[in-house]
Amino acid sequence: MKIVAFQDSALPAVVELWNICKLDVPYNDPVQDIALLRKSANTEIFLGYLGELLIGSIVATHDGHRGWLYRLAVAPEHRGLGRGRALVRHAETWLREHGLRKVQLMIRPEHGEARDFYLQVGYAVQDRLLMARWLDDG
Repeated sequence: MKIVAFQDSALPAVVELWNICKLDVPYNDPVQDIALLRKSANTEIFLGYLGELLIGSIVATHDGHRGWLYRLAVAPEHRGLGRGRALVRHAETWLREHGLRKVQLMIRPEHGEARDFYLQVGYAVQDRLLMARWLDDG
C-alpha cells in the first residue's frame, strides 16, 4: 500500500470510502469536514492506495500539545492485512516529526471493532471525561 497526502481529486473516493466504512453521522458532512481540515496547517489527511484504488484513510492533527487521529478507514475487503496499522504508524510518524509526544483519539461506544483494533496496535483506554457543546445552538 502506498500512503500519500490528500489531493483534491481524491475527494469523491474519500467520501465514498467513509460512507462504506460508516464513519459519518448526520451532523458531520464529509465534504465540509475535509474542507475544514484542509484549512489547518496542523492537519494532514493521509490516503492509502493499492495501485489507483483508494483503500484507506486517516487524519492526523494536533493542537501543538497533543496529536489526534480521526477518520481511520480501511475498505472492508482489505481489513486484517495490516493496512490500518500502516496508516496509524504513518500518521504517528507525521505527528512525531511535528514534535508531538502523545496521540489521542475518540471512539464512539458503538464502534467496538475500532476500539479492539486500537488496543491491538498499542493504544489504551484512558479515564477521561469528555465534554462538548454545540456552538450553533443560538
